[in-house]
Amino acid sequence: MALLPLAYYFGDDEAFYKTLQGEFKKHTKLLLRFERHYANTENGIQSLFLLLGANKPKVVFIDFSKDTQEYLHLARLIARTSFEEKPLTVGLVDYLSPREVLQESVATGINLTHIKSAETFDVVYDVANLVGPESVIPHGFATAALAETWDAGAVAKVGYVETNGMHLETDFSVSKGDRFIIQHFWTKDKIIPSKEVFVTETSQKNLFYHFQHSVDVEFVVIDEFIPPEGMDEASIEERKAEREDLIKRHKKKMAAWVDDNLSRSQEKAMKFLIIDKDFRFYNNQKRADKHPYIIRATPYLKDIADDLNRLCPQLIAVALEPAEDKNAKLNFDFLEKLVSVLKRDHAESTPFLVVFNTKVPTKELRQQLSYEHLMATDGELEAEVLLKMAELLEKKLSNTKVMLKNSDPRVFIRKTNPASHAY
Repeated sequence: MALLPLAYYFGDDEAFYKTLQGEFKKHTKLLLRFERHYANTENGIQSLFLLLGANKPKVVFIDFSKDTQEYLHLARLIARTSFEEKPLTVGLVDYLSPREVLQESVATGINLTHIKSAETFDVVYDVANLVGPESVIPHGFATAALAETWDAGAVAKVGYVETNGMHLETDFSVSKGDRFIIQHFWTKDKIIPSKEVFVTETSQKNLFYHFQHSVDVEFVVIDEFIPPEGMDEASIEERKAEREDLIKRHKKKMAAWVDDNLSRSQEKAMKFLIIDKDFRFYNNQKRADKHPYIIRATPYLKDIADDLNRLCPQLIAVALEPAEDKNAKLNFDFLEKLVSVLKRDHAESTPFLVVFNTKVPTKELRQQLSYEHLMATDGELEAEVLLKMAELLEKKLSNTKVMLKNSDPRVFIRKTNPASHAY
């Protein structure tokens, strides 16, 4: 008999977990096999991620009520990782959770966020409608049509800010030259009074978050003055001069903010990608985002060119399948395709490639693939080995890195900083 689809609950609230199970039975015909898992250490919480790859759940509930930052990290890992079948993910916050936790839950990239309460019907109904709409029992509540207008925004995360603008990532698609409204941290204290920005560049490469686009924008600073009908020329020129004066004044405020926060700005030194179906870098290891590098792990590459362009890694680690006869050719075919893309699309950066679990010596594999920036080992992938290699590569890159002259100072915003949220 086939097992029922699996639903994980990651969190400590056993009472809510039991209520949730009862509500599914009461309001739906959806049959799920529930399991609750809880850890309260950094290593343990990150290791919960491995359950997804091994057991392929249909739904994952992540409770942010306790150990909030650790479980938000787990949610980010799930949201940005490729799976053969992506689970529906639900973030749970309670009434005591700060507003920032609700915002960050939405920004992690998980599918739904709900506030825990005695009314659990909404959580159950949303999940059931997405996972098995045919299983939903009519809810019986009165319904009404609304004639209200609501303001809504597309979620974005700010990567860094400069005096004249900022760099952000979002799923909202814009083009160079567009103008649009954005609610961000620097409008709150009127450092930058206008919410309007001007798009100077867009890209789908070199991304940090799970979003599809990066966008560089320039602040309008002060809303443009549109003269009312009948205003005389002298008054119009006076108002325009006042606007220019305000722009200069607020740019000075923004420059002062940037200068005051430069010491707290820290750009990640390097990016590396780990291709490993067993996710050993997440198994009982230090939290991946606490290293001085941007680290991404994936079980496979869906599209080699697109996936590499998205991250633009300087170090790529590949954990090969056991080198039996049936896998030997598959392993080599993948490496050949990977190197072909590296040579074609990343010739300037020339990422370093580390191949684990291969019997082929480094020199021989370099010759076979015609790629010198490569090291091969018959050992299993280990976090300590990778971090040591990253450290050595970082030193090498820092020695050859050319600093851009006359570039504007940038403040890189941590993902946990409220200033990273924008809409």
